[in-house]
Amino acid sequence: AARQKAFVRFAPAEGKRCFRHLLDLARVVLVYPDCNSLRTGLKDILQNFEVLDIRNYYHASAQTVLGQRYIEVLVALQDGLDLPHICEIRLEELAFFQARQRADESLKSVCEIFTSIYESQAVLDLDAVGYLVRWVLHSPPESHGLRQFRRHLERRYGSLVIAWRTVLGNAGQLSFSLFRDACTRVKQREKSSEFFQELDPDRGGCISLFELDPDAVVLLARLHASIMGLAEEGADVRALFARLTHGMSLSRADCLEQHEFRGVAQTLGFTFEQGDRIFKCLDRTGVYHPPAYITMKDFTWLVKTFPRLVDLGAAQLVVAADPAYA
Repeated sequence: AARQKAFVRFAPAEGKRCFRHLLDLARVVLVYPDCNSLRTGLKDILQNFEVLDIRNYYHASAQTVLGQRYIEVLVALQDGLDLPHICEIRLEELAFFQARQRADESLKSVCEIFTSIYESQAVLDLDAVGYLVRWVLHSPPESHGLRQFRRHLERRYGSLVIAWRTVLGNAGQLSFSLFRDACTRVKQREKSSEFFQELDPDRGGCISLFELDPDAVVLLARLHASIMGLAEEGADVRALFARLTHGMSLSRADCLEQHEFRGVAQTLGFTFEQGDRIFKCLDRTGVYHPPAYITMKDFTWLVKTFPRLVDLGAAQLVVAADPAYA
């Protein structure tokens, strides 16, 4: 379970360093008969342990589709240890604990249904697919404020990927200071801490392109894999572009306009809608200076820079051949 959590949630951004974000390797569940006893237990923990963080899953904004209610506390343990160790303590009422146990078999069946859908795709890590289903069901919904923030960025820059490339540093990790500057540009500075914490639920202190727009990252990862499948050994970016557009009469040299890219995307197996979304993720000029088009610089970013920002295999839940993920 720990390996799957690290691979699904952290490997797309962190690659082989994904395990360093696991904070619940030591975990204990404390069950209380009622909410008053639970509150007393929480007070005892606050008085007797070094508390690092508290998450209240009773709050309306943190409730999941499964309806679970509990308090999660991270504490640092040092007594008798050479190095401090982080432990997760979960405080849960008996009624919710029993309900979770009764629902566990049904939840397992749901995960099995989803994994069976992808059994024919041998390259996929089916255990990772099952974990992803469970994680989504256990995660609170995205806040309205964060959805609006994403839309503000998309309207201003064309897509979240272009925002990442132009104003969010175009690096593997985004610090809070750059993120706050981006919030200021769309007049959301006062909510920058709230949005950053929501995008960084596992307290890593930074966010990645995958956390900002996972759907776009998966589409770009698929496109990258398709393009590299056409590459001959030693081929450079310009040769790749020429092979991709072979037989096409381009309106601009070394550029793809939207209608031209649609044809390329469909040839590579993408739907009309997917092709248009990918185009917006690569086009840096169309928002300001139409008509929109993808330049050789954009294509080079996809081929050369994008794989350094994201672990493409982990983003697509492809079985990890590298023993570092085992």
